[in-house]
Amino acid sequence: MKNLVVLFFSFFCLFIYSSCDKIDGPKLEAPIVNPIDSTEIGIVNTDTAFSTLKKVLVEDYTGHTCGNCPEAALVLDGLLESSIKNQIVPLAIHAGSFALPQISNPPQESDFPNDFRTDVGIELDAKFGISAFGNPNGLIDRIGYPANHITYHTDWQSKIEQRITLPAPLFLAIKNTYFPTSKKIKTEVKSNIVTTLSGDYRMSVFLIEDSIISDQKDYSLPPAINHVTNYVHKHMFRTSFNGTYGDDIASNPSGTASNPIQIKKEYLIDYSETWNKKHLYVVVFVYNKQTYEVIQADYKKIKT
Repeated sequence: MKNLVVLFFSFFCLFIYSSCDKIDGPKLEAPIVNPIDSTEIGIVNTDTAFSTLKKVLVEDYTGHTCGNCPEAALVLDGLLESSIKNQIVPLAIHAGSFALPQISNPPQESDFPNDFRTDVGIELDAKFGISAFGNPNGLIDRIGYPANHITYHTDWQSKIEQRITLPAPLFLAIKNTYFPTSKKIKTEVKSNIVTTLSGDYRMSVFLIEDSIISDQKDYSLPPAINHVTNYVHKHMFRTSFNGTYGDDIASNPSGTASNPIQIKKEYLIDYSETWNKKHLYVVVFVYNKQTYEVIQADYKKIKT
């Protein structure tokens, strides 16, 4: 009986110790689930400085059978060539009925065979109700949620211009590394919170791909040729490093420019052969967990 009491007490202590260890505050370093060989040398992008400008996340919800969506893409392209290009972070999410593949049996030239949807993109589209409202539409820093957040592409510029006048509440630095032997992508994100913020904040880290050649319906062209087989899809969301809604990083933080709250996160994913490594970028954005408003964003190319 005495041995049983001792054994029970030992398990009880172990349980208490383990429980305390689990709730001992969030760790800033995200676990790497697929570690690389420490001897492998990766290819690192050289532009890893902190960005101090306020940058705006522009989410373009689209689909390859949406004939009006190329018009929205042209608006975003124009903004990325304008004087405010350095303060725009583009993200194109293929979701909804217009993003469904269309494959005949037997296959026809009129098909839209590729499927650019993702689980994360589908979930975000459902959350913000974009395709249910109608395409083309998008989000500008996700402001106005839940009643007035969906923005028609003709209004993107005016909303972006309002947002870029805001001071940057935090600075972001992104360091991307591609490992050609193990075919992995690592990204390290540093955040310096330089002001006092209310609420809880999360950080999402996405991978996008540019210059994907595929089918697209384009109603700006005559009906006989409005199925474009060599359309260039840009800023396409491919996957997330940390899920649909990212990681918690801060709650009611209070930092200053001279004494910022410094946060570092690190992620590793496997490279997919379905991507073109020459056209990959990492998109990072921080948002308020309660309102979904994006307070800062940035993106950096992956050097290969």
